[in-house]
Amino acid sequence: AKEIAQNHNLETIIIDGPPGIGCAVISSITGVDYVIVVTEPTISGLHDLKRTLEITEKFSVKTRIIINKNDLNFQVSKEIENYCSSRNIPVIASLPFHPQVVEAMINKKSIVEFAPDSLIAKQLKEAFISISQFVV
Repeated sequence: AKEIAQNHNLETIIIDGPPGIGCAVISSITGVDYVIVVTEPTISGLHDLKRTLEITEKFSVKTRIIINKNDLNFQVSKEIENYCSSRNIPVIASLPFHPQVVEAMINKKSIVEFAPDSLIAKQLKEAFISISQFVV
């Protein structure tokens, strides 16, 4: 990816890392400038988030959080927000489950293409803007 970016004079490379907290996560974080952690409000999601944040802090990588399906468990969503706040790590988006996202996937489209005026599409666009400002 780095070679392709250099050959095309691109400044940014986006890597979609693996879920969980294994060696592959550590490898995907090594050498990067920024990390966006997407988590879900479950007990295992909170545990994995904490472990991932330990790694990003160890490597001094600037990090932001997105909570996906925040309405799965509002209590754990709040725990995630509080934990991140206590570590000065911004939650840049907290997105609810939305059935139109499933419809979009069935139609092989992103939600922004499928239902561009929907609330979830607008929230994702706002998250993208936050990410863009974060990595610039």
